[in-house]
Amino acid sequence: MTDPKSSPELKVSREALHLVHHHPGRLRVRADLFRVDPGSESMTAVERVQRGVERFAGVTRCEHNARTGSLLIEYQPGVAQAEDILAYIADTAGLDRYSPDRETGPRDPGLIAIDAVREMNEIAHELTGQRMDLRTMVPAGMIGMAAYAFAQQKGERMPRWENLLYWGYQLFATFHRPEIEGGAPTQGAPRSFRP
Repeated sequence: MTDPKSSPELKVSREALHLVHHHPGRLRVRADLFRVDPGSESMTAVERVQRGVERFAGVTRCEHNARTGSLLIEYQPGVAQAEDILAYIADTAGLDRYSPDRETGPRDPGLIAIDAVREMNEIAHELTGQRMDLRTMVPAGMIGMAAYAFAQQKGERMPRWENLLYWGYQLFATFHRPEIEGGAPTQGAPRSFRP
């Protein structure tokens, strides 16, 4: 086995902190290191990061999602600085710091779309008080459009109501297959939105 210290061209890099999104007052970061089960030894790193972030002046909330490996931080812009929070998380967790200038090459558009849908799913789950996610909202919207099209449609402006009803049911059945087939629904965080 080669010792990484003896070979200058062989470098062992740490995982980098990934900034999922940032709007003033709200940021979400993700790292595989944060995908841990509550109570595990790895959870202590997450707890250490959370406790430290919550001590920042202006931070109002720091929530960990073990399923996605993300931390959601809400803060008061002008009181807390996003760059300071990001640097603290990376340093405390032993991750490479996030750098918006880092050249990572072109990203696959499919992966960008998947990340965007996952983020929208998490936001929908938060906004509904953990009662619904996109697996329920999208089919329900299509079924609602089917009812509207059935009652109001005069001509061919919208897809036919029976098509909307069929696709709404198919999406619902696909997204909820484990529950339909007899599995217990997952409590807590939403499932990943997988078309």
